[in-house]
Amino acid sequence: MKKRLLLLCVFCAIAACDNSSALSGQSKKSDTLSADAAKKYSTEELLGKTLEEYELFEKEQQKKAEASQAQTQPEKMLKNGFLELAWEDLVAPGYDADSIIEKYSPLIDSLEHGSNDALKLYKKMDEEFNNAPANPKLADQKVSIPGFIAPLEQLNGMITEFLLVPYFGACIHMPPPPSNQTLYVKVAPDFAIRNEDSYEPIWVSGKLSVSKTATDIGTASYQIEDALISKY
Repeated sequence: MKKRLLLLCVFCAIAACDNSSALSGQSKKSDTLSADAAKKYSTEELLGKTLEEYELFEKEQQKKAEASQAQTQPEKMLKNGFLELAWEDLVAPGYDADSIIEKYSPLIDSLEHGSNDALKLYKKMDEEFNNAPANPKLADQKVSIPGFIAPLEQLNGMITEFLLVPYFGACIHMPPPPSNQTLYVKVAPDFAIRNEDSYEPIWVSGKLSVSKTATDIGTASYQIEDALISKY
């Protein structure tokens, strides 16, 4: 009861000051808390505080909230300074590849596998996937992303160019993923990959460009040149 009476007195004093200022025609700024501000915290936190003290108190609370939020977020920067990406980070906000698959699923089920009609349908789906929008916020960022290799160019038995894809066998044993789930990679000198190592997942690191590249096995919406390669 005492707490409620004290808080009521604070609010009444504020109201009285505001009314007095309005009646006298003055625009003097009050050095006490407004009722709206007082509602945010408990009586013990506010009792006796001036407006300046409240503003300092508000800033401290904001810093604590930001620090708490930062602690709950996963660390995204690797030790080498590259931003670690997940494949969903490459998808433009609002784009949903699953909706394309769901749209065509009834037709796929009704067609004979390998028939001309089925091949035409797959081609139409590929066109939609190849027009999948990239995430423009990632342009020119130094990134690292894990994935699998779909080889393009080789030199002396070493893979120097490839498509990086999110799952094994994409573009080779199964249909290619959407273009915004594919990276065209040119390997930096001394980082070429042996054929026998091309079946394992890898990390690709480098400066990411939002640039569409069409190849014989798939289309990529992103590109990394002089890429650094490491084991996953």
